[in-house]
Amino acid sequence: MFRLAAACVLLVCNALPDHPARSLKTKRVSCAEASEGDEIVFDCGGEFISAISFASYGQPAGTCGGGFSKTSCDSKRTEAVIEDRCYGQTTCMFTVSSDIFGDPCPTSSRTKKLSAVLACGASLTTSEPEAEEDSAPVRASYGWKFIFVVFVVFGLYLGLGVAYNVKRNGASGLDAVPHLEMWKDLPFAVRDGIIFSIDTIKSKGRQQYQTYL
Repeated sequence: MFRLAAACVLLVCNALPDHPARSLKTKRVSCAEASEGDEIVFDCGGEFISAISFASYGQPAGTCGGGFSKTSCDSKRTEAVIEDRCYGQTTCMFTVSSDIFGDPCPTSSRTKKLSAVLACGASLTTSEPEAEEDSAPVRASYGWKFIFVVFVVFGLYLGLGVAYNVKRNGASGLDAVPHLEMWKDLPFAVRDGIIFSIDTIKSKGRQQYQTYL
């Protein structure tokens, strides 16, 4: 009976030596290792497996916790096999075998194994564009710009109007507000507009109902 290899999902991942100019946009990876004949499992916890951070079948050195490195006993087909079996899956499970990866060092009597770190939810990208993206300033949308302009214009109108009424007309308190009567009547005008709109919609609905009769 096959033994189930242990797998872990790490929350922090650094670029590995084989890809010095690359980094993972996502910090979530699935790391697993299993000897030949064992079953290996990569689990991304609901996210899709989308990139290979490290993969080696043969006699790779290291551990999931301390990082891996390739040795002279390394199958060149490792990444291609994992891409074919695991890309786009949330969980990838298969039995490690030289029949799949090929025997990278047939003269060696040491047990061969597969060690791999797969990225979850994002692909490998170069670090330079990512740095440019992080440094780009956040731009406000046109809607917020419009609202800001409206508030600025209204503030100028109110401030200049109050100053004019106080200085020229000697007004004080609410009387200094420009066009005060218009602002007092505004709630009633809005109410009348809403009532008129509702009545118009209802009247059109009644006309359509009568045509069907």
